[in-house]
Amino acid sequence: MAWAPGAGRTGARPIGWPAGVPYPIPVPRPHGLMLASAGSRFMARVVDILAVLVLAVVANAWFAIKFWRAFEPVVAWASTGPSNLDGAPTSVEQVFELSILMTIVLTAVWFAYEVPATANSGQTLGKRLFGIKVVKVEADERLGFGRSLRRWFRLGFPTLVWPFCYGLPLLLQLFDCLFVVIDRPLGQALHDKGANTVVVQVPRASRPETARTPATPHESTTGGRHADPR
Repeated sequence: MAWAPGAGRTGARPIGWPAGVPYPIPVPRPHGLMLASAGSRFMARVVDILAVLVLAVVANAWFAIKFWRAFEPVVAWASTGPSNLDGAPTSVEQVFELSILMTIVLTAVWFAYEVPATANSGQTLGKRLFGIKVVKVEADERLGFGRSLRRWFRLGFPTLVWPFCYGLPLLLQLFDCLFVVIDRPLGQALHDKGANTVVVQVPRASRPETARTPATPHESTTGGRHADPR
């Protein structure tokens, strides 16, 4: 079946396709691989968050002890119902400083957990458990440290300003991750778009639909993207 001029750019359909009948958009399979579902990506991220939190608790143990010792006088002072900051314990400043230090440690732990693993194999612990991995849009090959860092930076860096912005960075990070639900055609999070990456399903023998399919010439020239042929 021949293509009408401009097919894939102007919304033209193949010559001979019935008028008024929408032409189906092919489901993208980057490099012949099935896209990871939003559900599997969400669950993998939950596992990774829990893993990072456990590691951060261990790494922050000493700071946490100091934080609590400094925070106790603040709690006692606050329980008296003061009308102003007069008489506030001197440890208030120490509490703020320790919260910043613990946030820096948390960010560093997250970086060490995710960036090298994604750079080498495209998989963190969560992604391995749920059989998905990160690949480049333009080629199914190792991400490399630079691309992995760029992908993580957009999502992870806002963590550093948690103590200053009253939850706004966390909302931005949440929106970044939830963007996979509305993005078309590749279901990319914002940090995927920034690094030009896509998350795919690793082929599994128990799931024949995940088997790699031969890439078409169009896929090989567009990094696995299917143009809209309408």
